[in-house]
Amino acid sequence: MGRYFWLTVFELTLIALVSGLLFRFRLLPKKSSQLTYSQQSAQKPESFLESAVLGSEDAVTPIISPTVSTPVLSFSPTPTPIQSSYQIMLFGDSMEETMGPSASPLWQSLRKRYPQTAFSIINNSRGAENVESALERLEKLLPNLIIPDIVIVGSYAYNPFVPHSLSKHTQFLTELLTKFKQTGSKVYLLAEIAPAKNLFGSKLAGLNWDDAWRYTQSTNVIALLENALKVATKLEVEVVDVYHDSIVGADKSGDIRYISSEDYLHPSVLGHQFTAAKIAEELDLN
Repeated sequence: MGRYFWLTVFELTLIALVSGLLFRFRLLPKKSSQLTYSQQSAQKPESFLESAVLGSEDAVTPIISPTVSTPVLSFSPTPTPIQSSYQIMLFGDSMEETMGPSASPLWQSLRKRYPQTAFSIINNSRGAENVESALERLEKLLPNLIIPDIVIVGSYAYNPFVPHSLSKHTQFLTELLTKFKQTGSKVYLLAEIAPAKNLFGSKLAGLNWDDAWRYTQSTNVIALLENALKVATKLEVEVVDVYHDSIVGADKSGDIRYISSEDYLHPSVLGHQFTAAKIAEELDLN
């Protein structure tokens, strides 16, 4: 019995030594280990992370179709006036007077632009009148004047003071425009067609101006046209600026087509039509 006991002990010791050697050299299977989600993600290959971020042929990129709202804009070529009819008065010198007593070119332009609206136009302009005389005339008319919806006041640049005076033009034009504003009418200042410097008044009866004097006079007219625009701007009066639209020369000379060949001073038929179209375009009836 003693011999068997030591044999058993010896065998068990031998078995333990052999098992240890086998385990050390990985000849026996190890127990599987459970990795957490974060550990597994950390062990993903670098190429996988790049394809997920930068994109690759194998990566699936979601397609997003945004809903785009496109604004629909509608434009009316002819705005609809607030009123069904308007009374309009022209108040100026011969530059407006020659448009006729009822200012037919203006009526035609307004009817073309606003075919559903009625217009009654009176041309209360007078030739050879400077702005000081115009103010005196208005003061006499005011007590019995039927107040129109719109008043279009000329610049009175073509009837300058003698001697030429910007300050007097500014003073009396300011008073004239202010009095019209006080009536409650919508007031516009009309800056007329620029003069033809080299021909200015050359066929006007009773005048015998040489070239130098024509140039001086037309230059004064231009100065007054520009001054009238400044006065209107200061008074916050709307303007119809035909003057700048009619300039064709570097010297601010006007387009000869818009100037009558009968006197080279007043507007031609085309000039009145051009002026009327500009007025119809600028009037705010909304």
